[in-house]
Amino acid sequence: MKLYAFLLSLLFSVSALGETSLDMIEEAASQYALGVIEVPDGARIQVTASELDKRRHFESCDTPLQAEAPAVKGNTRYLTVKIRCEAPEPWLVYVPVQIALEYPVLVARMALGPNTLLDESMVELRYVNNNSLRGSHFSSPDELNGARLKRRAAAGQVITKRNVCLVCKGDPVTIEANNDHLSIRTSGTAMSSGSIGDAIRVQNSRSRRMVDAYVTGVGHVRVKM
Repeated sequence: MKLYAFLLSLLFSVSALGETSLDMIEEAASQYALGVIEVPDGARIQVTASELDKRRHFESCDTPLQAEAPAVKGNTRYLTVKIRCEAPEPWLVYVPVQIALEYPVLVARMALGPNTLLDESMVELRYVNNNSLRGSHFSSPDELNGARLKRRAAAGQVITKRNVCLVCKGDPVTIEANNDHLSIRTSGTAMSSGSIGDAIRVQNSRSRRMVDAYVTGVGHVRVKM
């Protein structure tokens, strides 16, 4: 268990009654949480300390407030932070802190019907609470430009891999095959639908041969050599 000291006395005022303000205690808990929660690349964190009972009173603290909490586990949503004062009169209080990680994801800018061909004007990037995200999502408009919706999307709805096909059954596709020494491109027709990384069946337009391929982008698939 780690112990953190927060020098907050210069940031918050103490009331005329010689008390440590509740705002100061709540902020100490929030700052502690911000200091110990690991934020993944691209995400942002929101921390909200629960409001303390306004009927409670805490003596003025002559030393920096101390904050500590149990070891933080990944994707924790709540953290109970112990805030204490050492002098002149020792006291402590537990402050629950709510933690939310938000990720930038593409959502529908307006209501969109099934079979809509997407472009950048139809989607926008928003930060969404991690607890609300289900399935694989997209973070760049380029990933969806030209993709087709498989089902209706409401305004503000997160666009997920299950919502779209980057290659849809019957679509013409570019088939790519390459290794360290050779790169080949030819045309074909998708015999099934898929999104990034999905395995689908494709018919080579020249040889009429059926091959297994992986979706790499809108209208593009790759086969292993």
